[in-house]
Amino acid sequence: MKKILIVLVAGFFIGTASAGAVLKGKEYKSTGEVISVDPVYSSLSIKHEAIQGFAGDETTVFIVENASNLKGIERGDLVDFDFVDYPGQASITRIERVGRANHETQLPLGRAVQGMLNETGRVVGEVTRPIPAAGEIVGGAVSATTDATGEVVKDANSDVKTKF
Repeated sequence: MKKILIVLVAGFFIGTASAGAVLKGKEYKSTGEVISVDPVYSSLSIKHEAIQGFAGDETTVFIVENASNLKGIERGDLVDFDFVDYPGQASITRIERVGRANHETQLPLGRAVQGMLNETGRVVGEVTRPIPAAGEIVGGAVSATTDATGEVVKDANSDVKTKF
């Protein structure tokens, strides 16, 4: 009986150690421009230059390990960030806003609408998080609306921008 218990305990520790090794990811540091923020799923898209050993010059969707790190981060921010590349998922462990992208300035009303959508998305995310299907639907709708609002303001002629 003691031999069986020893084997089970040893197997547990070996299994735990090997599971930890599988979840260990490679750490990276980078900079980029925030393209979109999805507070529902604590994720954001960042356009970055090539990151050696990870990805080329592209836009990547990152999960943010601590949702509070998204506070104050919005579309168009320039950021420095650290992340870990786990199999199938890149997770930001640290993010710092270092400036704004040099694009046409967003109008105050457009900025207010964008902020309202981001905050609504954050609240809805907290409410629907326990219900994955509802969270995915609402998260996709909020993200699409947020992105579309930014594109409308960016692409509109000066008459439309003045009214917006």
